[in-house]
Amino acid sequence: MTQVKFTSIADAVFEKLESDILTGVYKRGTILTENELSTQLEVSRTPIREAIRR
Repeated sequence: MTQVKFTSIADAVFEKLESDILTGVYKRGTILTENELSTQLEVSRTPIREAIRR
């Protein structure tokens, strides 16, 4: 039987932001706003806010 892994939107956003920061997509000193990130990632601001809190 195959296991299915469920990930919340906030978890997915966190993983994406962490990856982008570590790989240099966002340069040092870049100001990241909830509105900008929610537009880029096509999610509401709530999961962005939850991911940033981590």
